[in-house]
Amino acid sequence: MTTAPVSASVVSSKGGTVVANSRDVADFFGKAHFNVLRDIDALIFSGSSIAINFEAIEIETKVGFGIRRDRGYDMTRDGFTLLAVGFTGAKALQFKLRYIEAYNAMEGAMS
Repeated sequence: MTTAPVSASVVSSKGGTVVANSRDVADFFGKAHFNVLRDIDALIFSGSSIAINFEAIEIETKVGFGIRRDRGYDMTRDGFTLLAVGFTGAKALQFKLRYIEAYNAMEGAMS
């Protein structure tokens, strides 16, 4: 079964590194940004060394005639994957299926 890839709008290049922004991830998966932040915070504070995969940032949000600064995260591929495998819903399932397909293809190439 082939599923749709994660949209390129979720990832961007920052200093030569590919990152996923927490707000873009929330939009793509149809989740509220504050819930994505909560899930990232839980991963960071889980006591493991995965915090290196999440960089705290400020996101500018246009509000009326002004700009509000909200917190957010840029995350590495590993951070994004750790976060997304915990999501539920149709897009999350598509992501997981694509991840499994890529893993199986890689494993098949090693045989």
